[in-house]
Order: sequence, then structure tokens, then C-alpha cells
Amino acid sequence: MEILGQEFAFSFTDVDDLARYEAAREKLAAVDTQTGAPAQIIRRECAGIRDFVTDLFGEGAYESLCSNPSDYKRNLEILFAVGDAYQAAAAEMEKMQANMKKRLAKYTVGSRRT
Repeated sequence: MEILGQEFAFSFTDVDDLARYEAAREKLAAVDTQTGAPAQIIRRECAGIRDFVTDLFGEGAYESLCSNPSDYKRNLEILFAVGDAYQAAAAEMEKMQANMKKRLAKYTVGSRRT
């Protein structure tokens, strides 16, 4: 998978990778974005995105995407790039599932043509 010009050994169609994404997303959602001064909130969000990327792609992945960990704009670009990749993969998986159901219907009882 390519994120902002960097290639990572990751695929949303791999169930293990998808499970890792879901766990990382839940961890990111738990970051406190409500309490504290704005700078504190943004710093926690950036740290959460760093952890999200590291959990997803492994050690060093975040550093390859972001040279300045306190750059909020860059952190959001990374997060949205991963989110966009997920949305594209989800649409592709829906097509794959529909095709699988259509193909399997040929082999189920009651669907035989005479």
C-alpha cells in the first residue's frame, strides 16, 4: 500500500492487516481531544496519529511520513491518506463480496436452472 509516496507492506484485503487497522483505529479514537489547552489537545492528537501509524505499518513508518511530529497539518494529511485508502479498499471489498455471492449462488440448492 502506498501512503503519501511511501510504500508499506500492508493490505486492507489481508484480514490480519484489517484487524490491526481496526485495533489501531479504536486506540486512536480513545485519545482525549476534549480537555486541556488547545496545544495540549493537538499534541495528544499528533501522538495518537504517530501511534496509529506505528501500530499499522511498524516501527519507523511514522518517521518516514512525518519529519516534524508537532506539525498538525502533516499529521492530519497522514491520517486522511490512510482513511482514504481504507475507503477505497472497503468499496473494492464490497464488490468482491457481491461477486463472490453471485458466483456461489450457482452452486446452491434451489438455484439450478432447468
